[in-house]
Amino acid sequence: FSYLLSISNSAMDPVERSVHMDMSQPLSHYYINSSHNTYLDGNQLTGTASAQAYERAIRAGARCVELDIWDGENDQPILTHGHTLTGAVLLADALDVIKKFA
Repeated sequence: FSYLLSISNSAMDPVERSVHMDMSQPLSHYYINSSHNTYLDGNQLTGTASAQAYERAIRAGARCVELDIWDGENDQPILTHGHTLTGAVLLADALDVIKKFA
């Protein structure tokens, strides 16, 4: 069991295990460009959903995107804003776009 938690079994790059960048600035100087409700083309109550919305977000610089995964028909996972009137997009379609543009 101890091997599972040891550094020898770590998936992280050893360089990433220690501070190796300038961390002397105030916290507000660091950010990750992120996207909320990435799959939506419109508002979060009635907007349409599309896989291309991920392409737009990534091309605009987003490095953190939301995958709001729900059970779809025929055991196909979908991305949708649950319990609203928004559209849905297949998770597989969104992942294909993310793979291509990220």
